[in-house]
Amino acid sequence: MRRKDRGITDRTEMEAILNEAMVCRIGLADGGEPYIVPLSFGYADGSVYLHSTPEASKNLSGSLKTFRSSRISNQMTFDTSPVPSPAGFDGKKITMIRKNPRCCFEVDFCDQVIRSDKPCSWGMRYRSVIGYGRAAILDDPGEKRHGLNCIMQHYGGGTHEFSDTDIASVTVIRIRIESMTGKKHD
Repeated sequence: MRRKDRGITDRTEMEAILNEAMVCRIGLADGGEPYIVPLSFGYADGSVYLHSTPEASKNLSGSLKTFRSSRISNQMTFDTSPVPSPAGFDGKKITMIRKNPRCCFEVDFCDQVIRSDKPCSWGMRYRSVIGYGRAAILDDPGEKRHGLNCIMQHYGGGTHEFSDTDIASVTVIRIRIESMTGKKHD
């Protein structure tokens, strides 16, 4: 960090920024292709939680549907029970996490432009955190429920009971934070 006077070393202060931020940007890489995406998130116990809808469900009006036809009765039915999203149906974020779980994340607050007579002397009041870790796609329903509740609590939504159908229809990602740094300008 070039400006050591602006660095945040206190983990409690960095966690306060994580708890107050509204958007988390994650950075992923697949070979030479970087990708950054802004997401809703939750933070708890040294982990960032994110969620994603499996790509297959986006393509089928919000639920995973399979078509069955019966030759005997000429009846057609749709089975709307949840089915796991095969890796081939994942979106870019999930595909990249499956290939390379190493990632970084960033949250920030920028709340005031600091003007000056000289254009190159302008500044910004801000607080930010950048962290590194490994993203894991959660399979365990209990872990998924915990992650979703962390996200709900982050935005003031309290905790909820999620049905098995809800849990099966969402992808929950946990990033265990391995390191993070903070920076601010007051």
